[in-house]
Amino acid sequence: MIIWQGLGILTPIIPIIFWIIIPMTIGSMVSQETFSEYFKYFSTISILLGAVTLWFLGRKLNGGEGRSLVDEATGEIVILKKKHTLFFIKMEYWAIPLILIFAPLLFLG
Repeated sequence: MIIWQGLGILTPIIPIIFWIIIPMTIGSMVSQETFSEYFKYFSTISILLGAVTLWFLGRKLNGGEGRSLVDEATGEIVILKKKHTLFFIKMEYWAIPLILIFAPLLFLG
């Protein structure tokens, strides 16, 4: 079961879209031999670009002031703010494990 809030469902979708579109686009521009030889790099870079997109999109969506309300009974200030999470983790923080997992693949033989 996938648990998300707001646009958190986009967290796995964005890197997958990058992983599909970028290699397909590059594959249409280079020869089959070149594409086969460098597919690992094209795929890894596309996932990393998806992670960077997640970071900036998550920061944008989860940033902002929110809405302040005052509880009349206690006088306490409550801030209402929309969250964009996947499995209770903010969208932008999912970029960190993606980068930690896929960046070293660029340097492996």
